[in-house]
Amino acid sequence: EGQPTYSKVAPTQSAAIHLDAGVVEFTPQARVDGASAVGLDVGKDRICVAPIVDSSEKPATVEYWAAGINCCGDEEHSRAFSCDDVDDPQAHAGLVWLSYGPQKHLLSDFRKAATMAQN
Repeated sequence: EGQPTYSKVAPTQSAAIHLDAGVVEFTPQARVDGASAVGLDVGKDRICVAPIVDSSEKPATVEYWAAGINCCGDEEHSRAFSCDDVDDPQAHAGLVWLSYGPQKHLLSDFRKAATMAQN
């Protein structure tokens, strides 16, 4: 509550300048790269992440990640990502997963999955 909304954020911009964000609205060229998604099994849940990229270029470093729970492939098909509105071409914004609240314990799992995806 009280975190700012950032608009027209390019996926190539440093995430460090938006550390206080509550909502990030990306440029129209931004998209979720579902083919590069990774799922991580944690207990009964599957933690899912996929990079947010600019449709015109492949970044050397991923700054932003789409994340969800139980919305990506199984171990054989871990690169399928179907979280929330990912298939909606008009969807270009997301909430920031904060380090407090009832789901805060999952933040480290999302980070671990993102690290796995980059390797």
